[in-house]
Amino acid sequence: MGSLDGAETSELIGVYLLNKLNSIIPKEHLGLYRDDGLAIIGNSNGPKLDSIRKKLHATFKREGLITTVEIHDDSVNYLDVELFLKDKSYRPHKKPNDTPLYVNAKSNHPHPQVSSRPSLSCGRSLAVEICCGPPLCLQG
Repeated sequence: MGSLDGAETSELIGVYLLNKLNSIIPKEHLGLYRDDGLAIIGNSNGPKLDSIRKKLHATFKREGLITTVEIHDDSVNYLDVELFLKDKSYRPHKKPNDTPLYVNAKSNHPHPQVSSRPSLSCGRSLAVEICCGPPLCLQG
C-alpha cells in the first residue's frame, strides 16, 4: 500500500515527466495513468525510432528513473487492455498469475474511497469500461 497522497504524488510526477517528453514526442501521442505511460508513434523509420528511444532513456535517466521502450510492436498491453494498433481494436488483458483484489465495503479504507468505487457491468474491467466501443470479446 502506498501513502494517502501516493496517487496524487504519482500524478504530479507524471505531469512533470509528460512536460519533459513533449520535446521528444508530440503530446497527442502520449498518455499516462498514475505510473503507467504509453506513447504511440506511427509512420517512422528504424533510425528515427532508435533516436527517440535513446532520447527517452536519457530523459528518464536524468530524473533518476528507468523506462522500458518497445519498438515495432503490432499490439501493446496497457493497464488491463490489449491494444491492436493495426486495426485499432482492443480486448481485455490480464497479466499471468494476476489475482484481482477488491476492496471490501466493510474495510477500514476511507469512506469516500469505498463508496466511489466504479460500478462495472458484466465483470468488465475499468480500462475496458472507459474505452470507446465494445471490446472484441463482446462483439457479435
